[in-house]
Amino acid sequence: MNTSKSVVGLSMNLFILLAVGNALGLDCPKAPEQVRKDWEVEVAAAIVKIGPVKGGELTTRTRNATQDLLGKLPDAGRIYLEQMMFAAYCSALRDDKTIKESEKAKLLKAYSAEVRDTIARSSSRGKEKSSNQRTDGDLKGLRFSEKAEKVSFSLGERGIAVGYKIADLEKSLREPFNLNNFSPAKVYARSGIFYADVKVFGGSGAPPIEIKNNQLLNKPPNWDFNSNDKAIEIVNEDYLPLYQFYYKSPSHIVVNGVFPFPGGLILADENRSVMTTSVPVTVSIKLKRIFKYPSWKYPGQFDEQGNR
Repeated sequence: MNTSKSVVGLSMNLFILLAVGNALGLDCPKAPEQVRKDWEVEVAAAIVKIGPVKGGELTTRTRNATQDLLGKLPDAGRIYLEQMMFAAYCSALRDDKTIKESEKAKLLKAYSAEVRDTIARSSSRGKEKSSNQRTDGDLKGLRFSEKAEKVSFSLGERGIAVGYKIADLEKSLREPFNLNNFSPAKVYARSGIFYADVKVFGGSGAPPIEIKNNQLLNKPPNWDFNSNDKAIEIVNEDYLPLYQFYYKSPSHIVVNGVFPFPGGLILADENRSVMTTSVPVTVSIKLKRIFKYPSWKYPGQFDEQGNR
């Protein structure tokens, strides 16, 4: 038995009993002293997104927030994640004057149960993962063919294309697409793996999603992604792709997606690559989905209609 996890579990049960058992209102614990400040910031930001909801919406938002945090925090932070999330949500409920005290206790119990269940499911799936499957937040890198010396890649399947020697990409970072002094991608290679650092449209009014060194950053909690050594894809809450990066052939890489730049967007899909300075509330882009979703159920598996 893992003693530290057992102690954390017992402590959480005690926290819940003490917090909801106070007749004068919620008595919330502080975040564990062992955690770093940046972890607390991540948790606090996730709790704000959950908001004062209940029922099925509370369950869904809590599950999504927990899964997103599991993908961001290192193992040292995951041990205390349940305590951190409980402390943050309890404090938010305690300070909300629009919710009755009796209702706060019910919300806290439902929230705590969902956080614990989500963490438990994640741990169970982690034990079942094979060595070629990645944890949330990590994108599996695209690999070059052993015979390839050059690679070309295009912004949009039929859009503008450039080519480089693989040896040159191993030496230095390149910016292949310069559109009005803006480059939506920075590309390079390390040990035969191809990388593209990009900023992807994260939704109207939201900060862009970033990919750096095959690490996915700032992903909205209800969005998903999937990847293998042939393709990378990010989808929104409706599983509609907003970013794709894949091998069209052994030496041709295609970049599709919605890329923000100061004052507008670049839209790149199977038929076009255009810039627009009129940013719509909802972006219209036509992309066939590459992978099956949800990714935890189909890690790295191509969609039958999108197999490339």
